[in-house]
Amino acid sequence: MATVTVYSANQGTARLIEAREGQTILDVLREQQFACVAPCGGKGTCHKCAILVVDRDEPRQVLACQAEVTEGMRVFLSRPAVMDAQDFGHAATSVVTDGHSGLGIAVDVGTTTLVSRLYDLATGALLGTVSQTNPQVIYGSDVVSRIEASMDGALDALHGLLIEALREQSALLCAQAHVSSSRVTLLALVGNTVMEHIAAGLAPDSIGFAPFKPLTLFGETREVAGLPAPAFFGPAVAGYVGSDVTAGLYALGVQTTGGPELFIDLGTNGELALTDSTGIHCSATAAGPVFEGAGIHFGMPALPGAIAHVSGAPGALKLGIIGDAAVGSPHSDPFSIMLLQPAAAFQPAAASEPAAFQLADAAPEPATSSDPVDTSKPSDASEPANDDSSELPNSSKPADALKPADDDALKPADAFLHRTPTGICGTGLIDAVALMLRYGIIDASGYMLSPEDIAFDYAHCVGREAGQKVFYLTQDRSLYITQADVRNLQLAKGAVRAGIETLLAHYRHDLASIKRLSVAGGFGYRLNLMNAARLGLFPRALLAVATSVGNTAIEGASAALLSAQARQAMIDLAKRCDYIELATSQGFTDHLMDALAFDGA
Repeated sequence: MATVTVYSANQGTARLIEAREGQTILDVLREQQFACVAPCGGKGTCHKCAILVVDRDEPRQVLACQAEVTEGMRVFLSRPAVMDAQDFGHAATSVVTDGHSGLGIAVDVGTTTLVSRLYDLATGALLGTVSQTNPQVIYGSDVVSRIEASMDGALDALHGLLIEALREQSALLCAQAHVSSSRVTLLALVGNTVMEHIAAGLAPDSIGFAPFKPLTLFGETREVAGLPAPAFFGPAVAGYVGSDVTAGLYALGVQTTGGPELFIDLGTNGELALTDSTGIHCSATAAGPVFEGAGIHFGMPALPGAIAHVSGAPGALKLGIIGDAAVGSPHSDPFSIMLLQPAAAFQPAAASEPAAFQLADAAPEPATSSDPVDTSKPSDASEPANDDSSELPNSSKPADALKPADDDALKPADAFLHRTPTGICGTGLIDAVALMLRYGIIDASGYMLSPEDIAFDYAHCVGREAGQKVFYLTQDRSLYITQADVRNLQLAKGAVRAGIETLLAHYRHDLASIKRLSVAGGFGYRLNLMNAARLGLFPRALLAVATSVGNTAIEGASAALLSAQARQAMIDLAKRCDYIELATSQGFTDHLMDALAFDGA
């Protein structure tokens, strides 16, 4: 046995732990339910579980999944940053009908992100919102890895991590609202079917193999040990279409009496719903966690320091970087804008220059993602105008939910000048690859060209790292998009696109008949729809009817919390949904091969 000391900034403690020699640090952290990011599930492929250890008085950075514990080792875990998760959708669904006293908490349990809202049950007043990374990411970043962990005997650990995180969110919400946590009398919880199983303490193992049948589809109130109150678990449709979808469809007021509509919930899974006069037809695609930043060389969730937007004109990049948000503070949009001149970036900087990049005085006035977009312009890469379609979308948060952030929360420009981004999240990746396509850095097949074959000043941004071509994002070349990143994005967006095409073909709808495309999810609300269409995430013909609707799951959960009628309506809605299994559809396979290519600039 080896005695190891774990210092946790999140828990504010130092704990002595007895570990078996030969165990990896990650195994020890899992057993003791510490939070540590490990998107690949400990396979040693993502290199995201790097931590600081002191061993024999020598500080060093190691991969937790590869390094073994030694006697006297000290392990230092940093405080997980607060997620910049979109916690507001466009639907106004939180209408009180029950009139109960006390407090309630609505929860969106995502594979990557946990979002919780505190409400006054009597008035429906929103008292606070918090969000954080789902600590289960120590077992991997997607639902398949969580299922595998459960099969390997880690169900209790997965359940414990989640329940403890929800308890902490509840305590934080109540502390911020200056109310007693004893007044919490009800929770409403939605999420994908795997997350709901784990939250309830049920094994999701049967969802991992055909016929992918869950133990239950929920739609009832359960007592779960550790939670502050009984919880209503939203109704799911199938093993891979959960209550986050039914909650979203309810929040949007989807009806089967109008024209055909498409709903896409983009997260670690791509969940789809086609609504027409015959019903609500659902499916799910194995898009993987790329949209949440996993599987990308410098990928990360939407945490402070993440590049969330990339735009520019020939010879210049503009990076939208998530700022430091105060814990639980529902500020509007914590973005700082960094201007980068790539052509000059790789020349020696003058001694008088205080920094290699410049911070813009103010962000341009954003346009909402639903603004009309002119798609008639030719896709000429020589177009000199700025790529205005890549500006920051409007967060569309209700005015009464906005509060000024603390002075320390949003860093002043002069301090931010000396800080570089730490990674790139899903929306930034979409923007960056769309820019690369627009200016001929990659072709329609996703192949990255050599500098001598690239026009304009962006040729200076292309180089090689570890034997593969890369596109540099920062002047010091510390962050870049790799050729493998482009390929992983192609697979993820191709799966979503193929799912759309398969659903439309199966139910005999053409693109012209679709009246609305709603793109939901924490990822979806910052998504630049023009760039998504440019890459072929959805057919470009649907751009005119496409809208980013934000986190509709938390909107539906809020409605279910405040209204028994909403809970029953969600249950009834789930019963009207049918499910098509894309994994066994030959049509899906055929569409996938076509969907891998980029649609073009």
